[in-house]
Amino acid sequence: MTINPKFKVGQEVTIRTINIDGFVTGLIIRDNGNIEYEVSYFLGDNYYSSCFSDYQIEE
Repeated sequence: MTINPKFKVGQEVTIRTINIDGFVTGLIIRDNGNIEYEVSYFLGDNYYSSCFSDYQIEE
């Protein structure tokens, strides 16, 4: 199951990085309801995919 949370413009969230062996491999995003979402980067060459590619911002 894929969870695609929808954040509102101006909504406050807490973001923490996920570090494995000194490399940032993703983010933990916590909304003000204390629900956490994990966003993983795709490691490849020297580029990361957009960490917010699965997230939608609602006006």
